[in-house]
Amino acid sequence: MSTQGSSQPSPADAHARESVRARLFDQPRNDVRVGRFTLLDKAGEGGMGVVFAAYDPELDRRVAIKLLHSQDPAYVQRLLREAKAMARLSHPHVVTIYETGTAGDRVFLAMEFVRGSDLRRWLAGAPRSWRDALALLVQAARGLAAAHAAGLVHRDFKPENVLVTEAGVAKVADFGLARPIGDRTHDTLPGSRTDSELPAITRDGAIVGTPAYLAPELFEGSPADAKSDQFSFCVAAYEAVYGERPFAGDSLASLADNVARGRVRAAPEHTRVPARVRRLLVRGLASDPKARHASLAGLADRLDALVARRRRAASVAIVGSIAAASFAGVWQLRPVQCTGAADAWADAWRSSALPELRTSMAASGHPGAVVTADKVAALLDGYGAQWMASHVDACEAHRRGVQSADLLDRRMACLDARHHRVDTLVAALERADATMVERAIQTVSDLPSVADCDDAEVLARAHPLPDDPAARERVLDLEQRYGEADVLRDLGQLQAAKEAFATVRELADALEYRPIQAFARIRQLDLTNGTPALRDGLYEALHLAEAGGDEFAARYAWVELIRTHGYLGEFDAADRAARHAEAYVQRSGGSARELSIVADRIAMMNIDRGDRQTALREAQRALSLLESADPDSPALVPLLGHLGTAYTSLDENDLAAPVYERAYEHAVTTLGENHRDVAIALFNLGRVTARQEQYDASNDYYRRALAIMHAVGGDEELTSIFILNNLGQNYGHQGHYPEAIASVLEAISLQERRSGPRHRVLVRPRRGLAEIYLDAGDHERALAESRLALDISVESFGDDHHESAACRRRVGQVLVALHRAAEAVPLLERALKDETAQKAPGRQQGLTRYWLAVALHG
Repeated sequence: MSTQGSSQPSPADAHARESVRARLFDQPRNDVRVGRFTLLDKAGEGGMGVVFAAYDPELDRRVAIKLLHSQDPAYVQRLLREAKAMARLSHPHVVTIYETGTAGDRVFLAMEFVRGSDLRRWLAGAPRSWRDALALLVQAARGLAAAHAAGLVHRDFKPENVLVTEAGVAKVADFGLARPIGDRTHDTLPGSRTDSELPAITRDGAIVGTPAYLAPELFEGSPADAKSDQFSFCVAAYEAVYGERPFAGDSLASLADNVARGRVRAAPEHTRVPARVRRLLVRGLASDPKARHASLAGLADRLDALVARRRRAASVAIVGSIAAASFAGVWQLRPVQCTGAADAWADAWRSSALPELRTSMAASGHPGAVVTADKVAALLDGYGAQWMASHVDACEAHRRGVQSADLLDRRMACLDARHHRVDTLVAALERADATMVERAIQTVSDLPSVADCDDAEVLARAHPLPDDPAARERVLDLEQRYGEADVLRDLGQLQAAKEAFATVRELADALEYRPIQAFARIRQLDLTNGTPALRDGLYEALHLAEAGGDEFAARYAWVELIRTHGYLGEFDAADRAARHAEAYVQRSGGSARELSIVADRIAMMNIDRGDRQTALREAQRALSLLESADPDSPALVPLLGHLGTAYTSLDENDLAAPVYERAYEHAVTTLGENHRDVAIALFNLGRVTARQEQYDASNDYYRRALAIMHAVGGDEELTSIFILNNLGQNYGHQGHYPEAIASVLEAISLQERRSGPRHRVLVRPRRGLAEIYLDAGDHERALAESRLALDISVESFGDDHHESAACRRRVGQVLVALHRAAEAVPLLERALKDETAQKAPGRQQGLTRYWLAVALHG
C-alpha cells in the first residue's frame, strides 16, 4: 500500500517490493527497516494495520512490528499517544508493546512476538473440552481486566485477537482499537478502505469492531467501555465452549436485532457444559450493560473457580450414573473415599454467594429483596446440607456393598436432578425481577424432596431410565430441561415457562418418553382458569401418565382435577378426582405434605359447593398435615387463610379472626413484611373485622394491604381489586357513599381491563355496588347493578349456585325498596330455596327470610 501524497514508499510497500525483486532475480533481499527493527516476513494483516515478524538488533530478539493504516497527521498523533499508553500496560496475558514510533507518516508498534496460534485455530486444532477452552479464556479475561484497570478498553475482542503460545498461555493482542474508557471520539478511520472491503466495520463509521462480537449499545453509537468488552468476551467464550455463537443472524440487521433483544440460543442438545457456566456467560451477554457482571475481573474469578471445582469434583466424587457404573469395577479393587459432595454442591450454591444474591435481587426494585435473599440463602444452605449428606450416604452404601449398582444409579440420577434444579434456580435469581423475588422463598421451599433420593421404594416407582447410554443421556437432558422450565414457572415467568415447556413436550414426543410428555402437557395448561379446556387437557395428560405407568404425573393430574371440576361446578367429578388423588398419594407412601395438598383442594372445592362443614373439616386436616411435616413452611400461610375462610363461611367470625392473625404473623416471619401473601393476610383480617362491624379497624387492615400491593407493583392485580371493593363496601356501611362508589367502581374498572365486563369475579363487586346505591337512595342504579350481577352469576356459576341466590336476594331487596314487592317475592323465594338446599349460613338465610317477609307484607 503506497502512501498518498508521499514520494517515499511505505515500509510495507518497500518490504513487498524488495521481496518480489529478490524472488525474481534470485538475489539476497535487502533489509527494510522500521526504526531500528529489520522487517523479516509478513505475518498478517487486519483492519488496523499490517504485522511483520522483525528483528531487534539491539536486544537480539525477535519482535512483531505492526504498521498502522493511517496518513492523517492528527490521527497519527492520536494513535501514537494511545500506543504509548498501551505500552505502559504490562501483564502476562497481554501482548507486550515494547516501543512505539513513526516510520514516515505511519505509526508502528514493536510488540512481543508470540510463537503459537490464535484462539480460533487453537480450538480447531484438536478436540478441546469445555474446561480446557474456558481455562484459556479465563487467562484472556485476566488480560482484558488488566487493561480495564489501566483505563483502557479493547473494543474488538474476538478469538483472532487472543494468541495462544506453544506453552498454552493466552495473550490478548491487537489493542489497535483501544481507547480510554468512555472516549466518544468519532471512530471512522481516515484513509481507510472502502465499505465493501471492511466487513468488520459498519459503513457509516459509527461502529468499529467485528459485529458478531459487538455489544448492543455499540450498535446504537454509545461509547465503548469495560462492559462492552465484557460482552465481547462472553460471545467469544460462549463460542469456545459450545462451538457456536450465542446469537443467530445471517445479516448485520438480524444479528443486531437478536443481540438487542437478548435472544441467546438454547444450549446445544446433549451439551456437557454446566448450567452455571452458561448462566455466567449469558449474564455477560445481557443487552442492558447494567445487568452484566460488575467487572470482567469478577467474572474471571467465578469462571476460574468453577473450572477448578469441576476438575476437583471430577477426580474425587461420583457425579452421576455413568460415573458410578464406570467406577464400579475399580471400587472392587481398592477403597474409595466418598468425598467431594461439598465441591459438587458448591457448583450450584455456596453460602459465600449471599452478597451477590442480595445485590442481584435488590436490583429488581422489590422492597423486600434483601430480606428475601437472606431467607432464600438460609433455605438453600439447609437443602444443601441434606443433599450433601444424601450424596455421601449413597456413595458409602455402595462402597460397603449394601446397595446395588442399579439403586446407586437411581439415587445419583435423583440427586443430579435436584442439583440441576437448584443450579437453575440460583441462575434465575441472579437476574431476578420483582415477580421472581416475590416467589423465590416459596419456590425454594417447594424444591423436590432430597429424602426421596434415599427412599428405595420411591425410586423404584419412578420411570426407569433407558439402558442404552445415548438414549439415557437424551432422557436425562430432557429431564433437566423440564426442571429448568419448572423453575421458570414457579418463579412466575409464565410466558418463558410456556415456551420452554412447549420445547420439552416436542422433545418428549420425539423420544416417546411418557413421564415428561404428561408433566409437560400439564405445565402448558393455565391451571387457574377453570375452563373445560383445562379439564380436557388434564385428562389428556392423565391418560399419558397412566399409559406410561407414571404415578407421579397421574397423581398430580388428579389433584388439579379436584380444583378444576369444583370451579366448573362438576362436584361429583371433583369427588371422584379426590378419591383417585388420595389413593395415589397413599400408594406412594402417604407423604403428609402431599396429603395436605389434596385435603386443601377438597376444602376449597366444598366451599364452592356450599358444603361448609366438609370444607372446614378438610381445611383443618390440610393444616394439621402440613404442620406436622414442615411447621416453618410458608405454604402454611394460604392453608391458614383457607381455614379462616371455612370459618367465615359458617359465620364463625370469632374463630376465624385468630386464624387470620396467625396467617399474618407466619407470613411476616417466613416471607418478610413486603410480600403479597402478607397483603392477603391483612385483607382477610379486614374481611373478618368488617363482618364483626369493626369498620375502622377493617379499613386500616385494607389500607395496609393496599400499601404493600403498591410497593410490590401489584396495583392492578386481583388482590388489589378485592381490597378496593371491600374498602368501598366498608365506606358504604359507614355512610361515606361518594368514597364507597368511587372505590368499588375503581375495582370494577381494573377487573374489566383484566378479563372483560362479564367475568365471574365481578359478581360480588356489582352486587355490593347495588347495595351502596340502594343505601344512598339511588334505587334505579341499584336495580341495574343487582340485575347485572345476577346475570353474570348465572352465566358463570349456574342458576342454583349460592352466589346466584345472593344476587337474587339483592334484586328482591331493591325491588322492595322500589315498592315492587310482587316482583320481589318469586326472586326471594327462589333464593331461600337454593340457600336452604345448600345449607347456607344462618345469617344469609335470615336476611333472605327477612326481605321475603317484608315483600309479602308490603
